[in-house]
Amino acid sequence: MSTTPPSPKVAAWHTLEPETLLQNLQTSLQGLTTAEAAHRLRVHGPNALQEAKPVSPWAIFLGQFKNLIIWILIVAGMISGVLGEVVDAIAIGGQGGLFIVTGLCRIHVSNHTKITALSFGTP
Repeated sequence: MSTTPPSPKVAAWHTLEPETLLQNLQTSLQGLTTAEAAHRLRVHGPNALQEAKPVSPWAIFLGQFKNLIIWILIVAGMISGVLGEVVDAIAIGGQGGLFIVTGLCRIHVSNHTKITALSFGTP
């Protein structure tokens, strides 16, 4: 079996026939031999995800202000306040705050889940 890596020209691998895919990956239905697996491990490294730097909650919070809807709510709340519509301004501000908090929680939980999954390591 050849030890050259698969061709990077295969973009739509999910559309290939199984036989073609096995040929492109230079393997078989029985898998790699121990020698070939050791060689690929030396050449390509372990099959592991790169550990990303954790993002602080403050960075996530500030990142919420990149969302256009947040800015629309801020401007709408300010306009309502200037026009004397205090109840509307409070309601709009509360909606914006709720939007920010739910986005913060969603991203924080997603990052925590990713870190937990990475901690399992590779088999």
